[in-house]
Amino acid sequence: MHVGGGAGWYRGIVPWRGEDIDVSELLTVGNRSIPIPIFRAEFAVGVTVAPGLKIIGSGGYGFPGNRRPTVSVAYFPLGGR
Repeated sequence: MHVGGGAGWYRGIVPWRGEDIDVSELLTVGNRSIPIPIFRAEFAVGVTVAPGLKIIGSGGYGFPGNRRPTVSVAYFPLGGR
């Protein structure tokens, strides 16, 4: 299981009620922009297909608002020794 967390700041332009505005206008308190919590939890399965070569599939939930499956390949050149 993979778990991660942190904080970040959004930057850019977003559509809001029919007009484009800077996201910092939505996420401010006083004159200071506020950090957004970031969290992710996912389950992962790995399969070793050759010495030093692993294929990893994972999927889970993240905040703010994303779900996605991922597939990655890890190669360790000295993994078979």
